[in-house]
Formats: sequence, C-alpha cells, structure tokens
Amino acid sequence: MVLFHHSLLTIPVLAAVYENDAVPVEDVASVAWMLVHTPLHNLWEGKGAVYIFFVLSGVVLTLPVLRG
Repeated sequence: MVLFHHSLLTIPVLAAVYENDAVPVEDVASVAWMLVHTPLHNLWEGKGAVYIFFVLSGVVLTLPVLRG
C-alpha cells in the first residue's frame, strides 16, 4: 500500500493536490481532487497503512509476553 501511495505521488496532478490543500473551485470535480479529498483516498493512503502495520506488529509482539 505504501509503495502504491508513493507511486501515485509521482503523478504531478495528484502530488500537487495532495501537497496543497488549496484547490481552485473549477478543479473540485477533477479526479485528482476526488482521490485526495474524499473517502476514495483510503484506497491509496500510505500513512494509514503504516499506522495499521505498527499497531498489528505491537499486538503480535505483546501477545507472547502476556501469555507468559
């Protein structure tokens, strides 16, 4: 997921919309804007995938210690 996220950020339109929250009004209906500022963003959000990975890793590493 993180690799996919970084790959999509190589597309200048997506990178510009992702980095700048200020989007001109005429661009609000664009596909790039929708991929960044709607729930569709969850399909390629790298940061969320990293957080989930760390939480699951913590759970997996803690379970053997708690079972003792």
